[in-house]
Amino acid sequence: MSIIFLIACGTDPVDEPTRDAPLPSEHTYTVEPPREVEPAELTEAILSSLERLLTIQSAPVLDAYDAALTYGSEQCPNETVTVEDGTTTAHWQEVCTSPAQEAIFNGPMTTWTWDAGHMTAQTLPPYDDLFQFFPEMSELRWTGAGLNGQTDITAADGIDFNCSCLALSGQAEDDGTQLAFIALDGPSHWSGPETEDAWIQDNIKLKLSGFATISDAERSIFLSGTASGLDDDYGAIDFTVPLQTTETGCESVPVEGNSLIITIRQTETGHWTTLDLSKPMMNSCTFCTQDDVFCLDLKPLLSWEELPW
Repeated sequence: MSIIFLIACGTDPVDEPTRDAPLPSEHTYTVEPPREVEPAELTEAILSSLERLLTIQSAPVLDAYDAALTYGSEQCPNETVTVEDGTTTAHWQEVCTSPAQEAIFNGPMTTWTWDAGHMTAQTLPPYDDLFQFFPEMSELRWTGAGLNGQTDITAADGIDFNCSCLALSGQAEDDGTQLAFIALDGPSHWSGPETEDAWIQDNIKLKLSGFATISDAERSIFLSGTASGLDDDYGAIDFTVPLQTTETGCESVPVEGNSLIITIRQTETGHWTTLDLSKPMMNSCTFCTQDDVFCLDLKPLLSWEELPW
């Protein structure tokens, strides 16, 4: 979006505004109109972005932090570690210097490791959407890991880890159904080689909540959040995608009132387009707007053979 500021100058008197005249303004704004987009182009960009989300993992953020932590010492950072019912929690928050590596640690940082551990409001940050959408998560035992921090770790050799972020993922099993979740929020950066091919080096910014299940009978997936940097022509996307398979195709199952709505922004003009894909096509995984102008086949989002996270 282009914004042009025109500053009003001079000392000429301004007429008293009337009810029919616009109020005088110091600025005039010129907004570039949206580019005409073919429905196929838009839906292809949406599907490409959603498929890319399924490839994004929490592991690069966790791996980057583990690599940065090797620059520490026994006293720095000074972690407080608790173990309870399969959940290991480690926390530190002070600013300290590790002399051996000449590394500065600036917290806070909290990490979790679940080894058949319970998810509760204490072990899963309650401000994450997943705990609100799927309260039954607290009834299962999970295996996984996560972190939440406002953290900067730098060393004399140029290494830098920066995280104002949340990164969690885990897996569980319930009566023959396998489940997985992911939660990512906020930017993270690591200058070491461990993540050189990972998404955190691609200038992707996102808030992602994901939940998936697979059993002999069906699969389901829930994606919710916002992301930017997934597509060059469509720079940002806001999405709520609740899907599950049926014998003949797919259905959209609203989760806590969240239905199948996707909003995407053109990079060139900054124009946002919102699609309410609440009209399913029979015996398929295709969903359309009520006027049938935009239709999106979401079958690729349920085509995985293993859980995506």
